[in-house]
Amino acid sequence: MRLLKIQKAEPSDLVGGLNAPEPQLLISLEEHFSDIPRYAILSHRWGNPAEELKFTDVKDGITLSKGQGHEKVVGCCLQALAEGLEYVWIDTCCIDKSSSAELSEAINSMYIWYQQAVVCYAYLEDVSFADLNLWDPKISCVEGSVWFKRAWTLQELVAPVALSFFAKNWEYIASKSEMAERVPKVTNIAISVLQDGLSSDINVAQIMS
Repeated sequence: MRLLKIQKAEPSDLVGGLNAPEPQLLISLEEHFSDIPRYAILSHRWGNPAEELKFTDVKDGITLSKGQGHEKVVGCCLQALAEGLEYVWIDTCCIDKSSSAELSEAINSMYIWYQQAVVCYAYLEDVSFADLNLWDPKISCVEGSVWFKRAWTLQELVAPVALSFFAKNWEYIASKSEMAERVPKVTNIAISVLQDGLSSDINVAQIMS
């Protein structure tokens, strides 16, 4: 499994030194074949391909700051660090899509990767925190996000034990458990599946019933 290793950068590591913008992160790729470290995983919609940070951009290591056009990745990494995690998995960065064999293996392994993550961050880039009712985050502007219409949303909702929803500026909205009564109405996924995951006696038809 390939993961992003994230570290806060020291001023001496950066072009511009003490005058470099904040925050700064050193991001590199690491391969793990056993003893997988604790990691966070990102669930998101792909944006403009020209603006997405890709495997080829980070394979030799990269320093990132806010304002470099990669706020989604920076935000994910900062949130992971804030929760004591030094590794994240992001599909656009961690999969070499030029290899059909690797892409196929990743697709087949993805459910397990989401299931084994410490936490999944669902990034709703079309939801503004300013539009939320702060006293009730379980409202229509969250439920109307196009994130819920993605093909991958099913497994990325069901597989993780812990999932947190974030608005476009990485403001925390709510957890999957806090949204447990609302999400089934949007997705038609049974609340028992959202809370407990898959079991051998549940089939796909039951998940979507």
